[in-house]
Amino acid sequence: MGEIVLDTNVLVRVIVADDPVQLGRAKKLLNSSRVLLLESVILELEWVLRYSYEMSPEEVGRALRVLIGLRNVQVVRKRLLLSVIEAYERGFDFADALHHACAEGLEVKTFDRKFVNRGKKEGWRVSLV
Repeated sequence: MGEIVLDTNVLVRVIVADDPVQLGRAKKLLNSSRVLLLESVILELEWVLRYSYEMSPEEVGRALRVLIGLRNVQVVRKRLLLSVIEAYERGFDFADALHHACAEGLEVKTFDRKFVNRGKKEGWRVSLV
């Protein structure tokens, strides 16, 4: 089978294992196909795990690291994603960390003071509008 992209709900099944039938189908797919993880899916996955399953940033970070470390899983910008996970585990909002990383050195303008204050401490180019 060729490369495929998995939707968030398939990845959730693999991580939380709350539906044995879907878990089996998802694992079979992960073991038989090359899977490309999209940044948009990873962003949604973090939100679902945090909001719906009340996982901590450390638990989410661990799950994401395991997922991107699977043999058949590819991430377009793996180093970028790992830096986002590290920032998230240090207390950044996942989406903010991803936005900053994807900006690739460009300044991020925001109304979010918390993002600016944390970002400045990291040396990030982020400022208030």
